[in-house]
Amino acid sequence: MKIDTKVKYVQTFYKFRRYNWAVWSWLYRWIFQFSYGGTRLPSNLTPDEASEDMRILTWTKDAVKELWDSIGTAQWVQYCILQLRAGQDQPPGALDCDDYSEWAETVLAPQYKPKKWCLSWVDADDKIQGHAMCMGRDPGTGEYFHIGNWGYMGPYPSFRAMVEATLERAGAKRVVAWAILKRNLFPESMGLALPEAEE
Repeated sequence: MKIDTKVKYVQTFYKFRRYNWAVWSWLYRWIFQFSYGGTRLPSNLTPDEASEDMRILTWTKDAVKELWDSIGTAQWVQYCILQLRAGQDQPPGALDCDDYSEWAETVLAPQYKPKKWCLSWVDADDKIQGHAMCMGRDPGTGEYFHIGNWGYMGPYPSFRAMVEATLERAGAKRVVAWAILKRNLFPESMGLALPEAEE
C-alpha cells in the first residue's frame, strides 16, 4: 500500500481509533492493573522533577496483552518508579510513551495545565510513526513544553511551534494527525495537519 493511501486511511479513521483506544485502555486497566490502584502518587511536581523521576524508567513497548497499544495507569508507572528507587529491577510489563504521559499528566502541578498529547507522522522510510507526551504551559510565560520518555522539550512560543519542533526531532517528512486527550482519554481536540498559527 502506498504511503499516501496509508495516510488517508489513518486520517479517515483517526477519531474512531482515538475513542477505541480509550475504551480498550479502560478495559486493560481494569483487567491487568487493578492491583496497583492503591499506589500513592506524588503531586504538584514541576516539569523538572517529573522528568527526573521518569529518567530512571526503561521504555518497554506495548505487546499482545496491550493489543499493541493501551494507556496504563499512573499508579502502575509509579509502582515501577518505587521499585527502581528501592534497588529492584523494573517490573515486567509494558511501559510505553503513553504510560509515561499518563503519569506525568497526573503528577504535574495543575498550574502547568498538563494534558496528554499524541502526534503521528510519516518518517524517512515512509512509515507512519507516533508518540505520546505530556504537554503543558509555563504559568509565568505561557510557553509550551512537553515531557515523557523523550525527556523535556521546550519552551516553545506556541502549540504549532512545539508540533514543528517535535516533528523535526522525529525526522518526520510530514504530519499525519495529532490529538490532545481529556482525563477520560477521549480526544479534546484533534487535527490532521499542522495546527493553525496562533494570533
